[in-house]
Amino acid sequence: MSALTPLTIVAGYLGAGKTTLINRLLAQPHGKRLAVLVNDFGDINIDASLIASHDGDTISLTNGCVCCSISDALGDALDQVTAMVPPPDQIVVEASGVSDPAKVAHYGLGWPGVTLDSVLTLADAETVQGRATDKFVGHLVQQQLRSADLVVLTKPDLLDEARLREVEQWAASLANGAPLVRATNGDLPAAMVLGDGGTAGPFQARQRNTAMDNSPVHGHFESVSAEFSSPIDREHFCAFADALPPEVWRAKGLLRFSAEPEELWIFHKAGQRWSLSAHESPSAQTSASVLICIGVEGTVDVAAIRARMDQLAVIHPPRN
Repeated sequence: MSALTPLTIVAGYLGAGKTTLINRLLAQPHGKRLAVLVNDFGDINIDASLIASHDGDTISLTNGCVCCSISDALGDALDQVTAMVPPPDQIVVEASGVSDPAKVAHYGLGWPGVTLDSVLTLADAETVQGRATDKFVGHLVQQQLRSADLVVLTKPDLLDEARLREVEQWAASLANGAPLVRATNGDLPAAMVLGDGGTAGPFQARQRNTAMDNSPVHGHFESVSAEFSSPIDREHFCAFADALPPEVWRAKGLLRFSAEPEELWIFHKAGQRWSLSAHESPSAQTSASVLICIGVEGTVDVAAIRARMDQLAVIHPPRN
């Protein structure tokens, strides 16, 4: 049985810039075979030279990605793309602007063949506060922010710096500790949208040096990675995961624990949420464990995290 396919949800109220971000994502050389599920192909601006074929509700691209129309049947679309041979490396769902991303996220928590990667909520810097107090849609807009693993503040160029920081502080107060970044014209590196490494195949840890924009609260990506030649202690790893600071907004790993070294576990952290899930094909991987933590350069205490990773490698309680 193959590993579960990570599912990333791009949410946000109407006009927040979701389609613009998807367009930019499809154009980036991220090296992943994506299945992007959208409500309407008409808004997706795909260069004709990138289209390999267009068959009904599916557009196949020359880079291995596909775009599928979900209409009102997300479950059917997920079944369709997970049945592809080979399956995509990752699925990205552009949620409707009037949908609650927490409800969409339930597909990632229980739908066969997929696992929830993260929820990105986009918010229009200029209008989001007004939308959030609207008597008709305010509750929905606030819920979209509360459901986020990452808040992406779009159109920051429309506000001066002082006003922009006010909006950031307000959004952060609703987002339950989720990291917040700015993105102009959907210009967000693929590592922020898709994470780094992978859980469906061999884990490839690599340094990220992709600039986000010229905002002083942004910078380059910084990653800390480790490989463990022997299984590690699960209890101490969970303590490590609990103690990861909020500045580490992404972390992933393929892990073997000393109490059950024949099993392989997938570790995932997005925002304040982390999880461990059993890999469905443990024998397909090596005996080593690998781990990577990602943040924005200058915000993460790399030395402290590396020291705690090193400590994981030396704690091996004897098995009964």
